[in-house]
Amino acid sequence: MGRSGRCIGAVDEETGLSYRLLNSDGSKLSANVPYRVGQVWNIECRDPDTIEAPHIEDVCVTSYTRREALPPAELRSRLLALESRIPDRFWRGSIRLLFGGAIRWTGNDRGYIDSSVIPAVSTGFWIPKRDLIREDNGRAFRYRRLVNSRVLSHVGETDIPADIPAGSLTRVSLARWWRPDGAQNVPLRCYLQLSGVY
Repeated sequence: MGRSGRCIGAVDEETGLSYRLLNSDGSKLSANVPYRVGQVWNIECRDPDTIEAPHIEDVCVTSYTRREALPPAELRSRLLALESRIPDRFWRGSIRLLFGGAIRWTGNDRGYIDSSVIPAVSTGFWIPKRDLIREDNGRAFRYRRLVNSRVLSHVGETDIPADIPAGSLTRVSLARWWRPDGAQNVPLRCYLQLSGVY
């Protein structure tokens, strides 16, 4: 959420529902919120005053209490166990499957959606069939295909020190609607991003 905020995703382990956490007033989270990858929290929340698709997962957090932190292997196991319960948010295989096939590509291989096709969700899990090759000091990963490749910007909380092997569990999301400042002739887009690896 820009340089001054954080976009934190959460999954309800009982229902499989996915959330994007906001402050209680609906504003974006600041950089000093306590949530970290692998932690389990009890959270009370409410719907925001407005929800703009595809970011239907937005919730305003009204109270929270930390319960525990999960070791990486247990976190991965619990997330994989959700696959059968959230098939609309879990993709295996080609990058073309992400977000119901709604992703389009720029000339420099960056994925995005625009208002012509808005997917039903803005977050999900992906198990790629090809390696993701680390580029740009870990700020991006390239999914190589036979004809061309695709780039995912890495916006996660933790650094990824090496390439991501095929078959890894990753978290993908769509950024907020955006266009370059002053470029009113450019349509708004939500860019594809890599949010985490488990």
